[in-house]
Amino acid sequence: MTTFVLLLAGGLVTTYRVGMAVNDWPTTFGYSMLSYPLDEMLENAGVAQEHSHRLLGTLVGILTLIAMGVSASAGGRCARNWMLAALALEVALVVCVVMTKAVFGPIQAGLFASVLAALIFSFRAPAERLVRGAAIGAHLAVVFQGLLGGTRVLENSQQLAFLHGTCAQLVFVVVVILFVVSGDAWREARPVASSAGAGLSMFAWCGILTTFTQVVLGAWLRHTGGTLPLFLHLVGALLVTTAIVLLWGRLGRVLPCVPNAAPLIGVRRWLLSSLVLQWLLGTSALGAILILSGGFEGPVTATEGITATAHVGIGALLLSATVAALLWSRRLIADPAGS
Repeated sequence: MTTFVLLLAGGLVTTYRVGMAVNDWPTTFGYSMLSYPLDEMLENAGVAQEHSHRLLGTLVGILTLIAMGVSASAGGRCARNWMLAALALEVALVVCVVMTKAVFGPIQAGLFASVLAALIFSFRAPAERLVRGAAIGAHLAVVFQGLLGGTRVLENSQQLAFLHGTCAQLVFVVVVILFVVSGDAWREARPVASSAGAGLSMFAWCGILTTFTQVVLGAWLRHTGGTLPLFLHLVGALLVTTAIVLLWGRLGRVLPCVPNAAPLIGVRRWLLSSLVLQWLLGTSALGAILILSGGFEGPVTATEGITATAHVGIGALLLSATVAALLWSRRLIADPAGS
């Protein structure tokens, strides 16, 4: 949930074009991120949005650290010890960055390499490896996204802003994967051999690829405006709709053949509701931009701010639904030829 709120906060920053409201990093106007005065932050709406986005990113990073620790505890002594070493090294890395006010340097590089090595060794323990790997992946994704966002500020680069917005969706997907594989339903699920599942993975992959392509086109449109990205985004919407409807229909054919198919039923509803809501929000956002704001370069209205940002959030949910469809189809349905 926190990651989804972070995604929406980043969407607001892009919608209101305040990505450079705070023009230094990892500090905020010379203050450490956590010591920036609240009254100064609230004096300017753009600064409040950008700094809140940074604070939420820090919170998500801490939560993924906790997830790594919990997953390592379930993985046995070896995993736990290496994970503790990785956490200690990462704390040293953060302290080094804060003290030197520099992200890149020989000491920082050495500490980062040591963190990665410790995480790799923690992953080697076989117990609960899937959950631990997802937790590690989620944390590294958040760290990479933070570094990418900070570099975007330091370079004042619109291209990096576009990449940062696209990768935000991938970070959310990784967190959703962690949520799925760490749940009791995933642990208790037992695959059933059925020929009805043939081709389901292909439909899921088509949904993933078309939806992610649409996410990239949407980020391009939001960061640059223009006729070409708008046209491609509209065409992409039709392709995504086709892929999602086909996946939804295929899941409907599979459900009667799978006992305890509650996860697939939930994913199927998730797909359809996200698709319908995405069309409504996309149409509303486009109308707000072209009619109320007078174009992509016009002043941002409240309607545009709400609909465009919500459109980004529901896009992430739709992409995650296609990934969840792939995960659960692999978990619940086995190939009869291999059983």
